[in-house]
Amino acid sequence: MTQPAPDSPPTTPLDRPWLVLGAGGHGRVVADLLLALRASVLGFLDPGLAPGEPVGLGLVCLGDDGCLTDPRYAPGAVYVANGIGSLPGQAAPRRQAFARLAESGHLCPPLIHPMACLAHQVAVGDGAQVMAGAVLQTGARIGHGSIVNTGARVDHDCRIGAHVHLAPGVVLSGAVGVGEGAHLGTGCAVIQTITIGAGAVVAAGATVRRDLPPGTTFHPAKGTPEP
Repeated sequence: MTQPAPDSPPTTPLDRPWLVLGAGGHGRVVADLLLALRASVLGFLDPGLAPGEPVGLGLVCLGDDGCLTDPRYAPGAVYVANGIGSLPGQAAPRRQAFARLAESGHLCPPLIHPMACLAHQVAVGDGAQVMAGAVLQTGARIGHGSIVNTGARVDHDCRIGAHVHLAPGVVLSGAVGVGEGAHLGTGCAVIQTITIGAGAVVAAGATVRRDLPPGTTFHPAKGTPEP
């Protein structure tokens, strides 16, 4: 008996050129991801740089996000990638950029690096970014605007909320849940079926063996959540 083909993993569309909002470190990583996909990248939008100022990767700043009112960069003419990064306690600028892009009609599709490994039946929300070396196993769900950073591993049936940052090297065992806006620091590990609440912060290198309430911070040296 012939079995139906499993759902294919998501991909990044290349049918129109891209702009990158934000020319800092994360923005340049996002631009490099797009170039690795052989996408057409027009340049960066950043209010801190002068138009025409070189950024790197052979690209320049085109202006600030006011450029999105230019008919050349209208919704339907370009995609815009959110190049604003996210740090513990400093996630608001990225979330606000996501909201501005959505309001202007420029909400971007997910970005999937060609060196990421995505299983079948994986879902990645709008504006989410999956970086080089990341692994998403079957049944994983990544919420909109989230970052699965370099080399992070998300095992089967994990549920990652919106605007989450899984920093480089994070390891999530099967069926872990991560609430909206949480930040998991570099190299931390979470054992299977654990739930991490919305807005929680897990410090770099921690191993999480029990559920974390929303809004708490977990320090590996102390071993207990803090208010």
